Amino acid sequence: MIDLRKTNIDKDAASTRSVLPPFPDGWWVVACSSELRPGKLIERRWMGRLIVAWRDVAGTICVADAYCPHIGARLSPSVGGTIHQDRVKCPFHGFEFAVSGECTWAPGGLPSKCQLDTYDTIEAAGFVFAYYGSQSRKPDWTPPELDLDGWSECRIRKFTVHTHPQDIAENSVDINHLLHVHRWEDGRQSAPARIDGQYYTAGFSYRGRSNIRGLRRFQYETVATMHVWGLGYVYTESTASGFGALVRNWWLASPVDENHFVAFIAVQSRREGFRKQRGSLRSSLYKLGGQLLDSYVLYESAREFSKDIEIWDHRRYVETPTLCSTDGALYKLRQYSRQFYHPSTDNSNEEDSLREVQI
Repeated sequence: MIDLRKTNIDKDAASTRSVLPPFPDGWWVVACSSELRPGKLIERRWMGRLIVAWRDVAGTICVADAYCPHIGARLSPSVGGTIHQDRVKCPFHGFEFAVSGECTWAPGGLPSKCQLDTYDTIEAAGFVFAYYGSQSRKPDWTPPELDLDGWSECRIRKFTVHTHPQDIAENSVDINHLLHVHRWEDGRQSAPARIDGQYYTAGFSYRGRSNIRGLRRFQYETVATMHVWGLGYVYTESTASGFGALVRNWWLASPVDENHFVAFIAVQSRREGFRKQRGSLRSSLYKLGGQLLDSYVLYESAREFSKDIEIWDHRRYVETPTLCSTDGALYKLRQYSRQFYHPSTDNSNEEDSLREVQI
C-alpha cells in the first residue's frame, strides 16, 4: 500500500485552471464494471453533476441524471432510490424508469414525455464509460472495441487528483518530465506523434529501474505505444525485456467537479506464447505468473503516479507555454486536445503560441 503524503493544495496555482474548461467532451469513466451488479443502484458526482447508474439482468447499463423528471426528486440510493424489477424507482411518488430512460410505471397512468436524461455508455476492460458532450449528449464517435483475448482482468488503484484531466494525457507524452521526474534512462520518442481525428498516438522507448527495495538494481527496457481516444480514454501498450508479456496501462480520469477528479490507474497483461488449457497445471502457473506481474507493474505505476500528483498540487497552467525542440509529442497533444472543448472556449493565444514553436 502506498502512503501518499497529504499536501496543501496551492490555491493560487489551482485558480489558473479556469483557463481550460473543466469538462472536455468525450468518454469518461463512471464506475468499474464490477460495481454495477444487476439490482444495485449507485450514485456519483460526475462532470459537476449528480448521476445514478445501474445494470439490468440482460447486462444493459443506464447512466442518468439523478433527478426524477416528474417533480425533481433525487433518485440516489442514499435518499431512498431503489431498483425494482430492473427499473429505478423514485422514492417520492414511485415512478419507475427502465434502462432506456423510459418511464414504465406511474401512479394513475403514464404521463406523456416522462423520460430520464440518460448518457450513452460503453464498457471496456472492466470500466464503464459514459459520453459527455457540451453541445449534445449524443456522441458522433466511439473508441474502437478492444482485443481482450488472453488479457488478464484489470488491477486498479484510485487516486483523488486536484488538477485538470488533460494533465494525465499530457504527462504520458511529456518525455522531458519522464526523464527528470520518473528517472527514465535513455528515453526517446520511438514513433512520431500522429493525430487521426479523435485518435492520438506516439511511441516511446526507455530503460527503467524498480522502486522496490532490494530490486533497484533490476533494469528493464521498455517499448511503449500511447493510445488516446479523447482525454478520458487513455492507455499505453508496452513490452519490457525480461517480462515476456504485453502490458496495458490505463490512465483514466473521472471528473468530479471543476477542482478535482478521480484517477483510475489500472494494469492488465497478456503473456507471450500462452495457449489456454483449461484446468491444466500450465494454465494455473500462467495465471499465477500473470497476477504477480500485474501486481508488480501496478505497484510501480502507482508509485510513479504519486510523484506527478505532488507536482500537480502546486502547478499552475501556463497558457502560452515556452516549448523546446524535444517537446514535439506534447505540442501535438495540446493541438489534439483542442477539439474536445467548445469552440467559444478555445484559447487563441495558446494556439498562436504553439504555432510559433519550431519542433
